[in-house]
Amino acid sequence: SLVHGVLIALMVAGCMLLAEFAALRVRRVALVRAGRQAYLMGTIALSGAALVNGFAVPALVTSSAADASGIDAALALAWQLNQALAAAGSIGLAAGIGIWSFDLLRGNGPGRLVGGYGVLMATGLILALAGGWLHLDVRGMLLTLVLLAAWQAAAGALLLRGDPADPPGAAATGSRN
Repeated sequence: SLVHGVLIALMVAGCMLLAEFAALRVRRVALVRAGRQAYLMGTIALSGAALVNGFAVPALVTSSAADASGIDAALALAWQLNQALAAAGSIGLAAGIGIWSFDLLRGNGPGRLVGGYGVLMATGLILALAGGWLHLDVRGMLLTLVLLAAWQAAAGALLLRGDPADPPGAAATGSRN
């Protein structure tokens, strides 16, 4: 339960920080708003997966219903709910990052590198999950989170370097759109 609670807290914090990243860029691109929405939906779904495995299943196992004849069916249902929510959430996070990354590709310098990684990572992750090649057991989920976190760390580094909302040539044209 502690691991899943920490996971939920980290996902919410990450969503809030990436919402700030998107807010700085949203003045320019409607795609960034779509990325924010996809990422938010992914965070909600992944939080649901963590709630199922981290809190609902342990509560079910320790409850008086654990002795009931249907406990195996209930646990199987909980596992399927966890996997469906984890896959939907991971696809949502990857889609959000992929959309934001398309916007980063329009810029110059390190943002283009972050954008390139994000597009490739998000596309690969979505295809692997949708195609059934990546299963979200402990190892698969760890791989997914590491791939996503690498992009998040790079996006954070871009924020630390300065305002990522300035599009290429904005200073010359005076335009932010």
